[in-house]
Amino acid sequence: GGVENTLRIENGAFLYNYSTAQIGFDGSSNSVVLTGPGSRWQIGGLYDNVTLGYYGSYNSMLVTNGACYVGGITVGHGGQFNRFLATGAGTTCTNEEVNIGRSSGSNNLLSVRNGARMNATILWLSSNTSGNNNQLEVGDPGSLLRLGPIFVEGMQNRIVITNGGCISTYSATHINTAGSYETNTVSVDGAGSCWSNSSQSAFYVGERGTGSHVRVQNGGSMVDYGPVYIGGSDSET
Repeated sequence: GGVENTLRIENGAFLYNYSTAQIGFDGSSNSVVLTGPGSRWQIGGLYDNVTLGYYGSYNSMLVTNGACYVGGITVGHGGQFNRFLATGAGTTCTNEEVNIGRSSGSNNLLSVRNGARMNATILWLSSNTSGNNNQLEVGDPGSLLRLGPIFVEGMQNRIVITNGGCISTYSATHINTAGSYETNTVSVDGAGSCWSNSSQSAFYVGERGTGSHVRVQNGGSMVDYGPVYIGGSDSET
């Protein structure tokens, strides 16, 4: 695959493509920069997305300074150390599906920081039993990630909300959804950091597997209007 190639969308430019885009198809250190008010990249197909690192590594996508991305995103399909970052007030991302660490991907990151906002209809954090050390993070005042159902599989994957960031969900959350998954964690840490579920959907921790944790600390908050289940079949949580 290719190495160190860059796509830049800036100064109010608009890119539309109807099908899937691959950044780092078996390649490494390729990047996309989407920056500036009015700059926009839109994926037209309902279930199409941008994949960062299809069995590739160290590929990245940055959405910043009021730019907008519309489409699904996969960070690390079988790949490692791929990064997606949305940052800055006015920066927005609207996604059909977000997948971090798909098909044994590991050490991949999706981050929403510094007042950026993202919506997604569904989120998978490691959609495979062998995916590990992938992370979703939302940090800083004004940063918001609004989600439908959340599924966390694999091992040692993390959802981190810090420094005043927020996740808002309107469907069920599953930490260790099935199989022998281990030590996945959710952390809500710091004043103003929050997790809220506006629906009556359930929050499951450790449906199966062992050692999953949810930590709310140092002034963070979690509000869930649905039932909460700690431990389930074959689980030690």
